[in-house]
Amino acid sequence: MDHTQKQVSNKTHQFNPHDLLDDPNIVTVTVNQAALILGIAKSTAHKAYKKTGFLLGDQVPVLVCGSRTIVSIAHLRAALNYPQPARPLAYAPSNVSDAINARRLAE
Repeated sequence: MDHTQKQVSNKTHQFNPHDLLDDPNIVTVTVNQAALILGIAKSTAHKAYKKTGFLLGDQVPVLVCGSRTIVSIAHLRAALNYPQPARPLAYAPSNVSDAINARRLAE
């Protein structure tokens, strides 16, 4: 099994790491997932963050939360000049008063 496949319930499924960049609901990824997105070896990514605390020079900070090491997907997108995906309207009201007024009108 190569690095673009994952094992789920004894079935192998193709995994496109760029799906992570396109999903507006994903905020962070692991260092391993960031390595897949960047097309570098996991060991290279881990060595870089342990040495500097960053990936891609100083563009993508790595955060340590307990035993997890995570990377902001927004920083990855910015470093790769990848467009921010549009958030669904249900998740991004223009402001609170508009949401309240729309609810009142619906009642």
